[in-house]
Amino acid sequence: MTLKKLLMTLLALGLFAGVTAGALGLGALFGMAREMKGELGLVAHLKDDSFAITSEVFDRGGEKIGEFASERRYFVPLKMLPKHVVDAFLAAEDKDFYRHFGVNPLAIVRSALANVRGHGLRQGASTITQQVARLYFLDQEKTWTRKIKEALLAVAIEARYQKDEILELYLNKIFLGNKSFGLEAAARNYFRKNAPDLSVGEAALLAGLPKAPTYYAPNKHPDRAGKRQAFVLGRMAADGFITEKDAKDWAKYAINVADEPENHFAKAPYFIATVQKEFERRFETEKLPQEGLKIRTTLDMRLQRAAAAALDEALAAARKNAVYKHKAKGQIEGALIAIDPASGGVLAMQGGKDFGESQFNRSEGARRRVAGLFLPLAVSLALERGFSLASSIGGARGEPSLFELALHGNVMEATRLFGALGAGTIAEHMGHLGLSFDREDVTVALGYGEATPLQVAQAYAAFVNGGRRATPYFIERIEDAAGKLVLGTQRPRQAEAAMSPQTAYIMNSLLAQVVRHGHAQELAPGDRVTALVGGASAATDDLQNSWAVGVLPTLASALWIGAETGQARLAEDEAKTADIAERAWAKFLRAAPRRYVKDARPVAPPAGLTFAAIPGIPTVSSKLPFRNGTEPKAVF
Repeated sequence: MTLKKLLMTLLALGLFAGVTAGALGLGALFGMAREMKGELGLVAHLKDDSFAITSEVFDRGGEKIGEFASERRYFVPLKMLPKHVVDAFLAAEDKDFYRHFGVNPLAIVRSALANVRGHGLRQGASTITQQVARLYFLDQEKTWTRKIKEALLAVAIEARYQKDEILELYLNKIFLGNKSFGLEAAARNYFRKNAPDLSVGEAALLAGLPKAPTYYAPNKHPDRAGKRQAFVLGRMAADGFITEKDAKDWAKYAINVADEPENHFAKAPYFIATVQKEFERRFETEKLPQEGLKIRTTLDMRLQRAAAAALDEALAAARKNAVYKHKAKGQIEGALIAIDPASGGVLAMQGGKDFGESQFNRSEGARRRVAGLFLPLAVSLALERGFSLASSIGGARGEPSLFELALHGNVMEATRLFGALGAGTIAEHMGHLGLSFDREDVTVALGYGEATPLQVAQAYAAFVNGGRRATPYFIERIEDAAGKLVLGTQRPRQAEAAMSPQTAYIMNSLLAQVVRHGHAQELAPGDRVTALVGGASAATDDLQNSWAVGVLPTLASALWIGAETGQARLAEDEAKTADIAERAWAKFLRAAPRRYVKDARPVAPPAGLTFAAIPGIPTVSSKLPFRNGTEPKAVF
């Protein structure tokens, strides 16, 4: 501190002490200073951990999709703010900020005399520095003791920090109502813009709020806010920051104010909740809401919107058309999950109709009977064990081939396949695909095994990923408030091989035939149908679960709709029940961004395959893949 600054500070304190000693006592004043030794010592660390800054979550394209906050606050450097924004707060709160030394002697004398005459502490004279002291170290109680502590802390702050640093602390800490802590949060909540983009009128409106944020709230009390804004504009003109004409013009200029605070959580609530759990698992900390982190995720918000819309429409129709067992209708719910087959990154996650009604994430937490979705998985194991698509299980003439078995979704015939492959072998294969069934008997083949939508999508993704099972992940990277990398890409380094590339390619071709000619034709996305789309559908025999799974080289997704309480049937038979999920999935794909369908490239066939027709079913396909040496006689 310079000699001049020290002398002026002592003068300010002297004046302050002179007008307050009568009320408090001079001895008590010095005693208070001694008692505040610890608080005064904290001033040196004011900038070390000053803010509980909101952690923000972004999708893979940079769109903000959520946040974690104990106080909704974002740090904005003073140098990024336009001059008129700073001028508005100086005019409203402390026009002499750059001339005083923490306390304003003349304002203190004026206020103290008025308060003494009024027999109480009624009129304030707090500088911005004193407000910083109060915001960081004190409560809002209006007593002589708090005012004196505030002044002592203000002097200590001024001795330690530059004016711009103090003003930056203030603008990022001050509460401005509407869940807004700091200027940046207020700009977003009231105007849906960033603080550096505020106009003169908007800045004056916000600068009028510290006096009484609730009373002057522009989204609740526009008339009061307007009068307060006009007052601040007048002060700006009087202090020479703007002209009187500008002040009058801005006071008349209509400003659009949002009714409610900005809310990103509703965009992908189930995914955001999962990201929070993943963060806390990795870092073993609950400080996420105050770290100011930038969390870059795998989610594609455009695809997420398509998923939410498709599921919402499907659930509305299912609830309307379901046959309920009792007058009290059972709950019908659903989930849709989509992942990148190559990396495992979760692209969309809708865990139910309404997160507000139920936070249970069915996409990763609801284990439901998979019904006929088990069949293609079992066929893939048969191919690994030397069978071909032309093979029949019993080997007798007239029995359906594996191709026909999958094409028509014949679950009853799958029991023979289960017996031929063996329960233990099947359990091991399912484990490689990411599935685990509690049962080890033939009822698994009949669809009584249970899995989550995420597990189903993961298992089917192997068919377009060269036989490798991609492990789902959610976070790409995390940066701290300064942009420094905290956590790098969480993509698994090496995916587990669940089957050979040849088997995967054969299965991918088979699933495409199931969509084009088989039982899952409702999966075809209308005018955008392509040979790249493969999938399967299923319904449980109690008509309480409808499944659809679709795979492309760019996307693997599973959709489930079901009666959670078991008090309803979704349709009158299994085919119509399966259609519910199929149609919803097709709607989802039609609304998907272009790159997932139109810009996708087919999977290249691996070495060791030959393309041939299966005798007896020429209308289905003339080009099915077979391992060399296992193809039927008609070779192309």
